[in-house]
Amino acid sequence: MQELCQQLHALMNEQFNKELSGSIQRVQDALAPYIRFVRAEQEKVEVMRKQLTDLNNEAMRLKSAVEQMD
Repeated sequence: MQELCQQLHALMNEQFNKELSGSIQRVQDALAPYIRFVRAEQEKVEVMRKQLTDLNNEAMRLKSAVEQMD
């Protein structure tokens, strides 16, 4: 009887782990398009941030040059 109980416990654990893995995979699959979108948008924002930093640095350089002309 104890062996049967152990086998049942092992089978239930195995089935639970399979179901859990399947559920996790389905959630990951469902989120994948959104994750890709967010990553792509983050890359765009980073490029814009770099451009803005470069433009700000150039503006500061020009301002300094103009102030030195006075």
